[in-house]
Amino acid sequence: MLPIVNMEYLRDEEEFLFLKIQTHCPEKILSEVRYLNGFRGSIYKRERSLLILIFSSENTNKILLELDKALPDAEIVETSLSPFPYDKGYRKRITDYITIATPECAKRGDIALESLLSFGSGLHPTTEICIHLLERVLTRERIERVLDLGTGSGILALVCRKLGVKEIIGLDIDFKACKEAMENIKRNGRDDGILIACGSYHTIKEGCFDLLVANLISGILLSIAPDLCNMVKRGGYIVLSGFTEGQAHEILRHIKSYSVIESLVIDGWKGVLLNEK
Repeated sequence: MLPIVNMEYLRDEEEFLFLKIQTHCPEKILSEVRYLNGFRGSIYKRERSLLILIFSSENTNKILLELDKALPDAEIVETSLSPFPYDKGYRKRITDYITIATPECAKRGDIALESLLSFGSGLHPTTEICIHLLERVLTRERIERVLDLGTGSGILALVCRKLGVKEIIGLDIDFKACKEAMENIKRNGRDDGILIACGSYHTIKEGCFDLLVANLISGILLSIAPDLCNMVKRGGYIVLSGFTEGQAHEILRHIKSYSVIESLVIDGWKGVLLNEK
């Protein structure tokens, strides 16, 4: 089932809806979607067996429902909204310190990111929220060890390293995501401070980290919320995003020993910076 978005996206520039689908037979999928309303085109990354479908961002919910009917068995690895066409690359300044770009567009000091198989291109509002909140805490506090839970493309681990954290573990249960994260870390020359591990958070020793960041969908956050505090040292910090304003209360009520010290909302998505009460 495709994720259904239920919010308004208020942007000054035109956006596109992107769907990344793992497939060895792009022609079959294209025959099902090319006549759907809003279809703008496609890109096929043959070396990754990855088909990227591009749609207008108008009537997003309707498009996703139609796609769900047309492609019930498709292996969809990401849906996202972006003003940047994938075939032209992109370069986006997120904060004064952090600029994200595709390798072909990256300049010196940018984080060069290729995100083909995992969630985390740097363009989704929840990623942007996490970057802002991470910058706020990492420029004010002495943070030595960070756990990036559900690292995906490795973008948040790279942000932490750029902001001065010496030791970061990026954890993900998806082997393909871990492989992509390792490639991005090598691309940015950050092998020295970031370790990517494939596995469950249950393998993490309790109380090891000064900060935990998790940009995950609300359902996963709800299921793991009671365990998040155990992974952080006393007095440590937690950065969360991946949920809407309406979902925030339900998630936060499961993290009783921590309180919100900062929050940020972008396009209906919310993120929070938590500290122990």
